Amino acid sequence: MRLLTLILSGLLTLLPLSACAYDGKKPVVTQDQLPAHLKTGKQIRIENSHYLILDQVRAYNTESQTGQRALQGSDTEIGRKGNYSIQAKATANDDGRPVIWNQTTQRYAVLLDELGLVLTENGEAEAVAQQYGMSLSVQIKRLNRAYFRIDANRIPDLMRQLQQDSRVKSVIPSLMENPRQPM
Repeated sequence: MRLLTLILSGLLTLLPLSACAYDGKKPVVTQDQLPAHLKTGKQIRIENSHYLILDQVRAYNTESQTGQRALQGSDTEIGRKGNYSIQAKATANDDGRPVIWNQTTQRYAVLLDELGLVLTENGEAEAVAQQYGMSLSVQIKRLNRAYFRIDANRIPDLMRQLQQDSRVKSVIPSLMENPRQPM
């Protein structure tokens, strides 16, 4: 009985402290900030989200040598996404990755070198790959899906062409939008 009383008194002592920890407000979600002068580019739709392909913004992998060279002396970082530094583009012919802006969530996303397609018939994957100069990497026949390796810089222009192709139901580019966070 004494042990039970001791446990209950300990719980009653801690209960008011834990009740005070939550104030009933939702946690603040930090959103990316995109300067207004950089909001230029083509509009695209990926599934149910609307995006803007930012033509004046590029992403550079901070873990690659070419990315580090591009970032040397640069102070135009406007955001980060995983290993990528998102920069206002200084030159027209650089080797960064395309960056898109999710207009719903107000967040950046980086286009990666993979493009997924939902096809009308799964037998069309090889023909689509050949016609558009892509390399078929994975095909999931039961879902009529195919995934292709392609330079991310080609994806924005290629998306519109593929959306007009009668063999393609849906175009799903691979994005780094919400990188995993350590627990």
